[in-house]
Amino acid sequence: MEFNNAMRITRCFNRTLTYSVLMLSLVLPAIAQAGIGLDQSRIIFRSSQKNQNVTIQNSGEKTYLIQARVQDGAIEGPTSEHFLVVPPLFRLEANSQHVMLLMPKETQSLAKDRESLFYFSATAIPAGKKPAEQPENVAKLSIATRVMIKLFYRPDGLPESYEQAAGRLQFTSLAQGVCFINPTPYYITLDRLWADGVAVADSAGLMIAPKSAISVKQAGKGKQMSWQAINDYGGLTEKHQTTITAAGAKSCQFVD
Repeated sequence: MEFNNAMRITRCFNRTLTYSVLMLSLVLPAIAQAGIGLDQSRIIFRSSQKNQNVTIQNSGEKTYLIQARVQDGAIEGPTSEHFLVVPPLFRLEANSQHVMLLMPKETQSLAKDRESLFYFSATAIPAGKKPAEQPENVAKLSIATRVMIKLFYRPDGLPESYEQAAGRLQFTSLAQGVCFINPTPYYITLDRLWADGVAVADSAGLMIAPKSAISVKQAGKGKQMSWQAINDYGGLTEKHQTTITAAGAKSCQFVD
C-alpha cells in the first residue's frame, strides 16, 4: 500500500513537472513563502551524527507535493552523493508539518580539517487535483516555491569552536577595497560589518570559506573593521573588532 501511494505521488509530481511552467522562488530560510517554511535557518551536521531531523511546515490552505534533496556546494548545484533525505518525495497537506530524516551517505571523502558546504533544498508544487481527476494532457501554470538553507558538514575535533573562529578574521588593505582573510576551518557568514564605524553596504550574508580570502571593494579604506557573524543557531555572535593591516597589496589570497 505504501509503495503504491509513493508511486502515485511520483507520477503526479512528474506529470506536474512535465506540463507546468515552474517559476522557482528562492526564499529566505526564516521566512515562509506560500505558507511553506523550515524549522531552522541552517543545518550543522557533525561527523559523529548518524542522522538529523528537519521539519517542513505548511501553514497555508493548499496541499503541496514536496521534493527534498541536498545539493553540492552551490545554490544550483547537483544533487549530493554525500547525503540522503528520507522521504525525498511526499505530499504535505494544508496546515500540517512533516519531519524529514537527513542521513549521511558517503562522507569519508569529505575534508576532515575544515567544514564542507552543502544546501538543503525543498521544492513545493501545488498538488492540484488528484491524479484520477486530472486530465493527462492539460497544460497549466504552477508556481513552485523552493526553500533552501545552508548545510555545513562539520568534522569532529576541529582545533577551535565556531565562536572563537568568528573573531579571528583578518583584514588587509588593497589598492581597491579590503581583503577579508579567514584562517579558520569554518565557513563564516557575516551579518553586520562596519569600517571605521560606518556600515558597509551589501555586506549582510557575505560568506568566507575556510582557509580562504575574498576581496570586498565596498569596504573602502578604513583603519578599523568591526563585524558580527551568524552563529550556529541563526543568531549573531558578539561584536568583534580589529585593525586593517595597511599592506596595500594588489592581490587577495590566503597563505597558510
